[in-house]
Amino acid sequence: KVMLGKAASSFTVYPNPVEGSIMNLQLVNQNAGRYTLRMLNAEGRTVLTQTIDHSGGSSARPIALPGHVANGQYRVEVMGSNEANRTVIPVVVNNK
Repeated sequence: KVMLGKAASSFTVYPNPVEGSIMNLQLVNQNAGRYTLRMLNAEGRTVLTQTIDHSGGSSARPIALPGHVANGQYRVEVMGSNEANRTVIPVVVNNK
C-alpha cells in the first residue's frame, strides 16, 4: 500500500507492554523543538521526567526507566513548547 502526502504526526511508545528498563518514544512528523516527557503512575505521581530536543521529522528515542518503576499501568505525557498540545499514551510496565 502506498500513501502519498504527509503522514499525520504522532507519538508512540514501544514496546508496550514495556519489559526491561528501556522504552522507546517514537516521534513521527513532529516539528523541531523541545519536548517534555512525563511518566505518571496510577495515583498520578510523576515517576519520570525527561526533556527531548528534537531536530524535526521522525525519530525514535530510548528512554531509560528508573529502577523504582514497578509493574503496572502508567500514563506517558508528551508536551511541546505549548502545554496545550499534550499527548497522553497509556503504557504497561511488565518486568516479570
